[in-house]
Amino acid sequence: MTQITARVPDDLARQIDEAAAQLKRSRAQVVRQALEYCLEDFEDLKLGIERLRDPADSILDGDDVRRELLDQAQIAVMGCSAAGLLLHWKNPRLKARPPRLPPV
Repeated sequence: MTQITARVPDDLARQIDEAAAQLKRSRAQVVRQALEYCLEDFEDLKLGIERLRDPADSILDGDDVRRELLDQAQIAVMGCSAAGLLLHWKNPRLKARPPRLPPV
């Protein structure tokens, strides 16, 4: 394992020490994990930028995505309501009116 030395502001060193104490970890473990998280985020951002710059990768329109999700949610609600209606009719103890289907 390679050792790296870095200078940090006193306030940041105090925050690292506090986190280490609360997590019952060494200062080095806290710094190592923070660096790993930072580099993972960097890789995610880098991948996102690469995809935005790729003309072959389609970009989704927010309104289209919203409409598609609402359509899927409507189908799911109708499916649940239809299942509830079927169960209601098959249960002879339920004499009340069956539930109404939501408008399409």
